[in-house]
Amino acid sequence: MDTFGHSAHPPLDEDFLDALPKTLSDILPGMVEAGLTDIATQLEELKRHANSDINQTDMIRCIHSIKSCSNQLGGAELAEFARNKEAEYSNEVPRQLEEDIDSLTILFSRFQRELLRYMAERADKLDGEHEHPDNNK
Repeated sequence: MDTFGHSAHPPLDEDFLDALPKTLSDILPGMVEAGLTDIATQLEELKRHANSDINQTDMIRCIHSIKSCSNQLGGAELAEFARNKEAEYSNEVPRQLEEDIDSLTILFSRFQRELLRYMAERADKLDGEHEHPDNNK
């Protein structure tokens, strides 16, 4: 267990992204941008309502979107945390929403950093393969 109270996963499951078909390479940057934007938007929505009366349905919608987007982009650590919070929020209104938001923000920052690093390395690798066609064996 780590400091977030769940089994540790890497911020980014690179094997998941590596397994995507090469045909997705052209649209992957757009998928990443859209996913990261949606996660950031949902976090901002939670923050906006943290000190007011946010209803349970809105919290579940926000956390579900964070879970789905991070899971679709290989964000194992963030997706697991969000999955646990979604189950918790489905059963009761959280008493520690601000702490959850802090944890989500840390996990999202870590995931975003690793994903952007991975995307830069992937782009360099693909550029290298295009420059040297003999390496595509």
